[in-house]
Amino acid sequence: MTQPRKNPEATRHAILDAAEQVFLERGVQRASLEEIARVAGVTRGAIYWHFSNKAEVFNAMIDRVQMQPSHLFDRLPDADNRSSIDSIRQVCTEALLTIARDEHIRRVFTISLLALEDTHGIEAIREHDFKLREEARRTITRHFEQAQREDRLRQGRSPGFCASVLESYITGLLVVWLRNPTQFNMEADAHSLVDVLIDGLVEPV
Repeated sequence: MTQPRKNPEATRHAILDAAEQVFLERGVQRASLEEIARVAGVTRGAIYWHFSNKAEVFNAMIDRVQMQPSHLFDRLPDADNRSSIDSIRQVCTEALLTIARDEHIRRVFTISLLALEDTHGIEAIREHDFKLREEARRTITRHFEQAQREDRLRQGRSPGFCASVLESYITGLLVVWLRNPTQFNMEADAHSLVDVLIDGLVEPV
């Protein structure tokens, strides 16, 4: 197979942009590489130059937004001078604000949370999703472990429990809002939405 004549990185991004559109309109299960190639304005061979199958396209689309907690914590200014709880609040708030403000990232989360349907036959998507969730949970748990060492967690709240509650809350919040963005103002309410959860897990200062 010969490499496409276009800039390979530009072609890759064009394919992922098209995948977002097709996955959102058709759902992941019903979308085809032929449709993605047509929308991207490339040949199917160009897709196979970059990706082996539809699952690889989907997983690359998810990875491109770089919204994993490990990335978000690294981006915090003056991270070394923040308490663990302050860092967790900031990361969660910034994640909600980014999704509310960035149409591209919002589309990806809409696909991931609402348009994925049954992934039967696309096990690589399930495996990748499980890996990302485990990585996110480990990252959040480490910060709650530090909060525990700082005596900030409420009695009976283990770091693992706090991480699981946080994951469930944020995921559920996004599902509700993406289904009906008029139900509440994510951008205006992001700080309060995060505080409601975190304040139930930590001791008041």
